[in-house]
Amino acid sequence: MTKTKKNQMGHRVKLLVRLGPKHQVTIPKSIVETLHLRIGDMFEPQVQNGKVVLIPKQLVDKKQVSSRTSRQRRLAVQRRLALAAPDALTPAD
Repeated sequence: MTKTKKNQMGHRVKLLVRLGPKHQVTIPKSIVETLHLRIGDMFEPQVQNGKVVLIPKQLVDKKQVSSRTSRQRRLAVQRRLALAAPDALTPAD
């Protein structure tokens, strides 16, 4: 979806942004308000079909992550491995 805005004469025009000298881009206010973005929000930049896409991300407090026991972490890794390659963990016939 291409965002448009009315210019001084009332004509609809596409919003354009410029890449700054430090590789920064300013997100137009109308998009910030539509998506309820806030200063300090984090994004994962990706290239998809030749376009720059910003995926919103949330940081998790390290204390929350480290509060899991080593056994819980080991079981979580085993589950991920089993889902990724279910045949790898079963004995060969």
